[in-house]
Amino acid sequence: MTESQSLETKVLSPEIVKGKMQLVLSKAEKSTQSLHDEESKLVYNEDNLPEISKFINQCKAAEKIVEDERKKLKEPYLQG
Repeated sequence: MTESQSLETKVLSPEIVKGKMQLVLSKAEKSTQSLHDEESKLVYNEDNLPEISKFINQCKAAEKIVEDERKKLKEPYLQG
């Protein structure tokens, strides 16, 4: 491991973390903006329950992706 790689793992600014989260969501073909857009188009009534359920499942999947990445980024700090 080079010195620059070692330094990178020790310094995680909010901007770096945000960028990494956006990257991992993009790789999974999800983004916070697309989820916001989809939510704004939803009509909340009983006739739309399947679409609402589908949206909630997409949000849960995105949340799981972010949580898994967060754990990966945090791992080196918990070991030391």
